[in-house]
Amino acid sequence: MNQLFEIIDINNSTIIVIGKTYCGIDYYISELEIELDRRQFRGAIIFDLLLANGLYNQNRFIQSYYYGNKIDDFDVLNVKSIKIEYKRYVNNYYRKNLNLLNNGILRSKDIETLKRKLLSSDLDFEV
Repeated sequence: MNQLFEIIDINNSTIIVIGKTYCGIDYYISELEIELDRRQFRGAIIFDLLLANGLYNQNRFIQSYYYGNKIDDFDVLNVKSIKIEYKRYVNNYYRKNLNLLNNGILRSKDIETLKRKLLSSDLDFEV
């Protein structure tokens, strides 16, 4: 199990990578590329950088691609453009791993707000 990121498989051509600490993509991109090559993954990557960039930062979600050599073409995604299906995956992951919320730059107030929302029955809320 990787200490810096978690890969959530969505389908054969899309994954979500959740940063598990305050460390940004630069800290683990080489290791992620090795893992994606090992899995023979090719396709889109949605990065959730909540713990590194914060709850309200425009750079929380980033999309990139991997086609067998390196991750490139980083694009910032507007939180409102994230598919509901992806929000559910992300929210469900954090629901199961509430302790991770303490591993980043989130303020105590934001952590409590997120925990309250995550423990509610609705996983479709704006992340």
